Amino acid sequence: MTVHVRRTIPLAARLLLAASLGFGGSAAWAAKSRTAEVRTAVVRTAVVRSARKGLTLRRLYDASARKLDEGPLLKTSAGTQHLDSKHYESVRDAALAMMKKYPPASHYYLSLGRSPVSIHAFLKALSADITTTFPASDLRLGITPENHPAYYKHFEHFIPAEVLKGKRGDIVIFDRSHDRSGSSLALIKPLLEQYLAKKGYKTKVIALGFAGAGPLMAGVQYMSTRSFPKVFLYFNGADHDEAVAPYVGHHTIGTHGVRQITQNPAFRRFTAAMEKRMAADAELDELLRTESHLTRLASAE
Repeated sequence: MTVHVRRTIPLAARLLLAASLGFGGSAAWAAKSRTAEVRTAVVRTAVVRSARKGLTLRRLYDASARKLDEGPLLKTSAGTQHLDSKHYESVRDAALAMMKKYPPASHYYLSLGRSPVSIHAFLKALSADITTTFPASDLRLGITPENHPAYYKHFEHFIPAEVLKGKRGDIVIFDRSHDRSGSSLALIKPLLEQYLAKKGYKTKVIALGFAGAGPLMAGVQYMSTRSFPKVFLYFNGADHDEAVAPYVGHHTIGTHGVRQITQNPAFRRFTAAMEKRMAADAELDELLRTESHLTRLASAE
């Protein structure tokens, strides 16, 4: 059966359709839908407090901003290029799909390692109170019992105490996963749950893998990237997203301590470029204004 999609389909409808397809869909559908027309009028809302006290999402849209070129906004010293219009649209749609499934009023987003940096940066631009990065390299090699205390120290150091205690909702730990895998998430989720249980916290942990094909390993939720194929800059084993991750190089828990980490100056420039794209995105602003799970939290800059 052939399905024809109008080019004017709104972003909210595209996300709903993606959800009905298991967050999947064809690359052709995604390419067509991303050319949707958007409203240019800006209607600002007052700050609205959520059930999670004090949480608001930033609306960065600036109707007077200069129209951006479609090419990349950032080139790194490593030779990688980031945030052309297609890359940004995929990142935005992937982040919004996750937020629709797991609303920010009742969930906290934990970015695992360096690969999901683009989604993390988008979320952080909306609110620094809804996301953080957990540095953990080489999880595919496994986690030995003797390294459990080191992981516990990292949980306490990198995840806010209020998040661990469940005061910011369920924890959604997300990552880029290989097709039908999700091994890193399958390892870290039960260890975090074990730590929380030892502390007497009843916080729920959800593991979410973005992948081209599923299902993923037991205990790992699957979100298809077919509707946002450019969300990760991963080419033939080379992960270009790592060039703009919040920290530099590998951080192997059990080998590296919590303070043996170097901040990546490229991440700040990447975040600034992300905010520049968001400030020119009327479609995003319309979604923040109208979608019930987001509009309650949205505030104009």
